Parts: sequence; C-alpha cells; structure tokens
Amino acid sequence: MSSTIFVYGNGDCDQLGLEFDEQADSRDAKVPKKPALFDMSMGVQDKVAVVKIAVGSQHSAAITTTGQCYTWGNNDNGALGRTGIEDKPLVVDELPIRITDVSCGDCHSVFYSTERNEAYFCGLYRYEGEGIIKGTVATTVPTRIGA
Repeated sequence: MSSTIFVYGNGDCDQLGLEFDEQADSRDAKVPKKPALFDMSMGVQDKVAVVKIAVGSQHSAAITTTGQCYTWGNNDNGALGRTGIEDKPLVVDELPIRITDVSCGDCHSVFYSTERNEAYFCGLYRYEGEGIIKGTVATTVPTRIGA
C-alpha cells in the first residue's frame, strides 16, 4: 500500500520538498500541499509511491515501495546522506540494501533494513554515554553501524 504525502508549515530549510512559490515569495505551506514527486493523484508516470516518512528538525526522508530512500532539506553535516540539490527529494544512492525504516534527527539520519538487520548512519551525531556509537561521529555518506 502506498500513500500520498502532504506537507505544511515552515519550509525555510527546504524540508517540505516544495517548489519555491514566487507569488508568496516562500517555500512555506499554510495549508497541506503535495510535493510533486510524491503526488500520486497526478498519475504514476515519474512519480514515487511512498510507504513511510520521517522528519527531523530541518530535513525529511521517505521510503518507497521498492525500498529506496529519498531525502530532502538541510544537508548541513551530511544529514541527507547524498549530494545534490537539497530542496528536491532525491534518492540516497549510496545505500547498499533495501531500506524498511528511517529516522531523522536534528542533523543526522539512520536508515534500517529489517530484512538484513543492518543500519546505516549519516550526518553528525554526538553522544558521550554508552552504546554502539560513542563520542562524535560525522559522515556525509551512509555508513554501516557496527560494521
């Protein structure tokens, strides 16, 4: 099953994935809008069917029915896991596995596969406690956690 994404709110960091509205001089959405790439009501040609989304404070991610992950928004510290235009949803090509879950933090993303029991991290992460990831980790490409 797939769904159409609706977004609204402040889009100052391109996290809504909307085209710039020249008339309103903004990327904000005061009412729910559909990012063009995910607007399934316009026909399926060149559209992407989404099964899950995640949002951080300044970036967003969507998982497709085929297990690809698209990211968009602020790419400071490599949170998108890819290069290229930040304001348009683009696929994270560096992920070597089919993604089934994603989480977006303040300036990092974690991509996960329940099929392979593998997780990949990108962006900036700071943690001084115990756990698999210790200290500060920064990477602009998805890197396997625990590899």
